[in-house]
Amino acid sequence: ARYYMKRMQHSDFTVDVFNTDSNAFDAKHPGEEPGHNICSHHNMGGVGTCAANGGMPTITDCRQWFWESHEKQQKWLEEKMAASDATWKIVNTHFPCGHEATFYKRLKAKYGLDLLVTGHRHQQELWWPGTTSEYLQNLMRRHAWDASAPTCIVTGGGGGIVSQKFVWADYGKDLLWYGFFHLTLHKEWMKVELVDSDGTVAGNTTIHPHGAPAHVEAAKVKPPKTEGGGLCEPFCGDAISPAKKVCPWGFDPWMACADCKICKN
Repeated sequence: ARYYMKRMQHSDFTVDVFNTDSNAFDAKHPGEEPGHNICSHHNMGGVGTCAANGGMPTITDCRQWFWESHEKQQKWLEEKMAASDATWKIVNTHFPCGHEATFYKRLKAKYGLDLLVTGHRHQQELWWPGTTSEYLQNLMRRHAWDASAPTCIVTGGGGGIVSQKFVWADYGKDLLWYGFFHLTLHKEWMKVELVDSDGTVAGNTTIHPHGAPAHVEAAKVKPPKTEGGGLCEPFCGDAISPAKKVCPWGFDPWMACADCKICKN
C-alpha cells in the first residue's frame, strides 16, 4: 500500500502511525526537470507498466494521477485521524517540514497530530519552536511553522546518498549532515533526540500528547529572536552555489533561496 496506518500497542498507551505518499510534489509535466520529476519521459518503460500495477495508463496522465491520489490521501488521513483514539498520533511522509503548513496545523488543532516525520532533504533537521539554528529559524519563519504546527523532523541524512552539505548552513545544534533520530515514548511525554554519526546528541526536545495541559502550554511558546541577517548573503549566488544552481530550488517553497534578491531577479 502507498498509504496506510499502523497501531503500536503498549501496556498503558497506544501509538498510531499514519504513512502517506507526498511525492506528488515531484510529479511534474513530462518535459520538466528530468532530474527531479517522477513523471519524466525517462521513467517510462522497464518491467511491466504503471497501469498494470494500478497506476497511470500513460506518462501524460502521470502528474494528474499523483495529484488526484494526493487529494484522496489527505481525505483518508483526516478521516483516520478523526477516528483514532491513540495516545500519540504520528504522520510519516516524504516531503519535508515546511510544505503544506496549513494542512498539518489543521491536523494538529483538530485531530491531535503530535509529530511529523519527513525526509527529502539529505540531512537531519529538528524543527521545534526553541531551535537556535538560524538555518531552521529562517525556514520556519518562511513557512509560518510556529508552535501551532507539529514538531517536525527531516531525517534524510542516513548515509545512503551523499548529504546536501550546504556550505552556508550552521550545522551543529538541531542540524546535521549525517545522523539519525531516536524517539523515547512514554504515556505522558515523548523525547525526540537528534544523534550525530559519532553518537553525540546534537539536539533534543520533549513533547507531550495532544490534550495534555503541557501540550496546551507548549503551543504558546514563541521562537527565539536572533540578529542573523538571513541566508542570502552567505550562500545564495556565491561561487560554490551559483544562482543557476540554487534559484531553481528556491522557487520550491521548502528550499532556502526563494526570498533572495538574486533569485527574484
